Amino acid sequence: MFPESWLAEFEPAHADGEVHPYLAARRVPYEVARALDLRFDPLRQRLCFPVRDHHGRLRGLHGRTIHDHVTLRYLMYTLDGRCSPEVWLGESWADPERPLVVVESVFDLARVYEVWRNVVCPLTASLGPAKIARLRGVRTILPMFDRDAAGARARDKLLRALPGTRFHPIELPYEGCDPADLTAAEVRALLANAEVTPR
Repeated sequence: MFPESWLAEFEPAHADGEVHPYLAARRVPYEVARALDLRFDPLRQRLCFPVRDHHGRLRGLHGRTIHDHVTLRYLMYTLDGRCSPEVWLGESWADPERPLVVVESVFDLARVYEVWRNVVCPLTASLGPAKIARLRGVRTILPMFDRDAAGARARDKLLRALPGTRFHPIELPYEGCDPADLTAAEVRALLANAEVTPR
């Protein structure tokens, strides 16, 4: 676990109804940035998503660079050499009794969260057994992965590993699309087609 005092070292990426310019460019609303407690790391120039476990304990920080020239787009922060790669972003608020949307990236999660808060993101391309096991008990999973080979592999891996779970994959509207590319209204329509009633 990570101490809350460590998170306090990173400034909020939202204030007075405004969000960091990078978040604004990615169309992340103030309400979502505040709800997700998004932070900004001025030293590494990264927008950061705090990661908490089922019990709400801080387990890490996942940062996305704001610069296109940086090769390592995503960074899983460590503290004393430790991190928690098995924890899903969103598992602290996930409700196993309601349909759970599973997306690939942090900005996909932010877009879906606008209309359906029961959404999680793996934070890594590797869906190992320990990570998948944390979704056991979820009644219905709605994979909303990118329309590419990697997305298909991740979806199939979840299907095989959670045989007792009902799956309703959501197909994105075009090749190369991910949920972050869509508007909130478009996400709402996709969920409605999957028999999920967004708020």
